[in-house]
Amino acid sequence: MIKVPHISTFQINNRYKSDNPANEAWDRIARFGSLNYLKKIFTSEKSEDIILKLLNYSSTRINQAIELRLSYSNQSLLTSPLLYYYTMLNLLRGMIPLTFEMEAEKGHGLKLFQFR
Repeated sequence: MIKVPHISTFQINNRYKSDNPANEAWDRIARFGSLNYLKKIFTSEKSEDIILKLLNYSSTRINQAIELRLSYSNQSLLTSPLLYYYTMLNLLRGMIPLTFEMEAEKGHGLKLFQFR
């Protein structure tokens, strides 16, 4: 399980100084797309194969989210909401295994199942 380092919230007197806070946040998220980074910070009592499967799945989904985010910024209002949805869906699918040691089921939307 990973305890994601929490910097601060935007709501309670904490300031997160940046010229472009959205890009800064996505740069921090992008670290979780690196398999080497995940191997360093992930701890679990599960077997090595399951851990590697979880980490590969997570890094792939997070990288997909990052690429989708880059593509929706260049799209019109007709298509960007759909790309934004898939960006968030992939980001969630990437973070769930790191937090709950579960993977989302294949299919449309989001369902969870336990690795065995």
